[in-house]
Amino acid sequence: MRIDNCVITPQFLKILGDSQLIRDRISSLFITTAGQKTVNQGHITSLQLPLAPFAEQSRIVAKLESLFALTAGLKTQLAKAQQTQALLADVLLETSI
Repeated sequence: MRIDNCVITPQFLKILGDSQLIRDRISSLFITTAGQKTVNQGHITSLQLPLAPFAEQSRIVAKLESLFALTAGLKTQLAKAQQTQALLADVLLETSI
C-alpha cells in the first residue's frame, strides 16, 4: 500500500489498521475462494478511513501511545498483584493445615 505522508502519518494509519472498526470493515470484504479468504485491491481502495487533520494525527498518536504505555503498566501491576495474591493464599492454606 502506498500512502501520501503529507496526508496521513504512518503511525496514524497503523492505529487505524489496528482498530476494530477497520478490522471489521476489512473482514466484511473478504471473498472466500477454495477455502482461501482474500481481499483485493478494489476492496482496499473502497475503505473509507476517518481522517483527522495532519497536525491532529500527531497529537492523537502521541496521546494513544501514552495511554497504551499506561495500560501496559497497569497490566503488569495487575499480574504482579495476582501473583502476590496467589502466594498469600498458598501461605494461608499451609499455615491453617
